[in-house]
Amino acid sequence: MIEVLQKGNKILEETSIEISLKDISSSRIKNIISQMKDVLKNTEDAIALSSPQIGESLRIFVISKKIFGKEGGEDLIFINPQIIKTSKEKQWLEEGCLSVRGV
Repeated sequence: MIEVLQKGNKILEETSIEISLKDISSSRIKNIISQMKDVLKNTEDAIALSSPQIGESLRIFVISKKIFGKEGGEDLIFINPQIIKTSKEKQWLEEGCLSVRGV
């Protein structure tokens, strides 16, 4: 299984690259998504992963179907996501990022 990069790795600090429409269906992007889904499937406490966490500075993240707490279904795949609105409300939660284990 591919390694999840940890805090301090320069790739995690870079601005990720947008994927062009023509490249979305390429074998490279399909392979990256497949690797991400594999990490999520095989890491018990993993519920989401971004492509920079596996060394690919691209705008992709995947949310595991495990988050929904039921069998079946599909992982959710996001390509070139944009934050268009944020809440003014804040809530403190335990950190769950796979790239900052133990924090």
